[in-house]
Amino acid sequence: AGRPRRHARSAEEAVGIEDMRLESEHEHGLSLKRKSLMLERIPKKVIPHYAPRAGQGAATIEAVFSSRGPAAGAGAGVGVGPNEGRGEAGEVGEGGGETPAAAAAAAAVEGDSDGGDVLEPGEGMPGSESPTILVDEYCLEPGEAMVRIEEAPGNAVRIFSGIDIVAPMDEVWSLLTDYDHLHEIVPSLESNKVLVRRPCGGARIEQVGAAKVMPGVKFKAKMTLDVHTYLEDNPLMENQTAGYVDDFSVPSNEVREASSKIPLRRGVFPRPYAITDLPHRDITMANVPDAPGDFDHYQGVWRVQPLQGCAPRGEDAARLTYAVEIKPKGMLPVKLIERRIASDLKTNLGAIRASAEANVRLKMEERDTQLLKQAKEEADSMEFGEEKIQKIMELKKKYSIKSHSQL
Repeated sequence: AGRPRRHARSAEEAVGIEDMRLESEHEHGLSLKRKSLMLERIPKKVIPHYAPRAGQGAATIEAVFSSRGPAAGAGAGVGVGPNEGRGEAGEVGEGGGETPAAAAAAAAVEGDSDGGDVLEPGEGMPGSESPTILVDEYCLEPGEAMVRIEEAPGNAVRIFSGIDIVAPMDEVWSLLTDYDHLHEIVPSLESNKVLVRRPCGGARIEQVGAAKVMPGVKFKAKMTLDVHTYLEDNPLMENQTAGYVDDFSVPSNEVREASSKIPLRRGVFPRPYAITDLPHRDITMANVPDAPGDFDHYQGVWRVQPLQGCAPRGEDAARLTYAVEIKPKGMLPVKLIERRIASDLKTNLGAIRASAEANVRLKMEERDTQLLKQAKEEADSMEFGEEKIQKIMELKKKYSIKSHSQL
């Protein structure tokens, strides 16, 4: 139980691990027909991505992004969903000195200033299309966060959420570990204060979150959290999580039933929502028992991992997931707040996605500006002639320049 899962250190090694797994399954008589039935059970919001090694023959992810319209792509608005774009990339960063990431996070939740519920009816509940786990072989619908809500013993709940982001894993990680500025990115945080910084990358943080649970009723929660980080060479161990699931063919209702019987234990976190053989990083958060706060129990696991084949060609993708178990203090029924907390998690993941993608776009624009400057200087130094004309034509094509005056 205490062993870590085998993690690949590269995409090539991940393919090798997958090949060995398939060979093992073949030896044990797992037919291709059963494997096909397993794939058919994947919810509609989970999309098979282009994976030559698996021979799935699915459309490339570029076609998926194109079919979703500009709001789903990396260079588009920063809305949370395919129809929720909040502005063009050029607008990011405007508005009184805000960082592009903070401006993008704010834009991602614009129009939800009243704290509205962003979940669809029944979303994440039994009978919904929320998967038990997220696996490398499938991409999430661009811009869409998945949410799953499971009962836990007593007055408690476990909530799982995940989103795919068109940004490198390092970009997402830097946002999550910038503890001083989390409140600028995460919409549900009213205040955020770093009390202690740890040399290993963790911290102790005091936070106040707020959520509107019904008209005229706002739930505020104060917590002091201990935060610990786990890098690629020091993964979170299986015995540090409860209810481990690594097979998405297990029926959802069976996973829910098992989860409802797993007790809350200090230091044993809910199972990560993403299972991967690629290098990944985890962040655990747990409320400090003797510190003032509104939760009797709060423990969560963030996971950030790279994704192969889940971004437009030439760009990187990462998957961000969060699994949390919550038990409020006193007589407050968890049923009253669980949907609202799940809704806020979905909004928060969308805001983090928007921030990371905005930072990537800004860096790409700065890089292109510098490259264009260098290319223009090179063209200016050339004598007029066929070679210079060819150079100018190349610049116009590469940087989508329509007018000679721009050169």
